[in-house]
Amino acid sequence: MPLTACNGDVCGPDQLDAIVGLIVSPDTVRLEVGDTTRFYVYALHESGDTTAGPAVSWISLKRAVATADAAGLATAVSAGVANVVAATQ
Repeated sequence: MPLTACNGDVCGPDQLDAIVGLIVSPDTVRLEVGDTTRFYVYALHESGDTTAGPAVSWISLKRAVATADAAGLATAVSAGVANVVAATQ
């Protein structure tokens, strides 16, 4: 099922602008232990416009190196490389 966005309160065939992808920003970041950064997700529409993305859960794939909270705030906890990903339901 494709995701769609509406123009204001009106949602009809002429106002639909399909979401064709998601963009996570920043895509790469280097932190010192104890530093933090916030990740954001944006929806990329067929028209090329971007809007705030859907609700996501943020997950660190290596929590011994970096943690991520529900709002996308990542914290470096030790030296190493970790991926932080956005997951949707």
